Amino acid sequence: IIVYRPIFEELELDYYNEFYKWLYNRKDCVVIIDEAMQVCESPKKYPQYLKGILTRGREYNIAAWVCTQRPKTLPLFLLSEASKFFVFELNLKDDRQRLVEITGREEFMERELCEYCFHYFDVKTNEYFVGRIVLD
Repeated sequence: IIVYRPIFEELELDYYNEFYKWLYNRKDCVVIIDEAMQVCESPKKYPQYLKGILTRGREYNIAAWVCTQRPKTLPLFLLSEASKFFVFELNLKDDRQRLVEITGREEFMERELCEYCFHYFDVKTNEYFVGRIVLD
């Protein structure tokens, strides 16, 4: 397990790109991005090696879990390459609408879910349901 938590001075596109380049060349790994909006400053400004991981990573056995609270601002490839969506409450209508545009599921427009609930959607099977995390 390698955890990369960049220091403040490394919160720049070049540093992110070097990290994703290292992962891309390393192969056989899983990368978890805690906030994609931080890494992808705009739909046109993002690390090129991250795009490589998301569009060609399967051939190198690289998986990516990408999390965000603002899907509206992300590059289209980041959402279109997803195979599964786990969506908790999104406050802004634009964010919910972006998911409807990507998935075709109007259910994502529901803003309020029960406590600890989430939308689940599988792109390949078109399976959709509202799930709930159970805390013991």
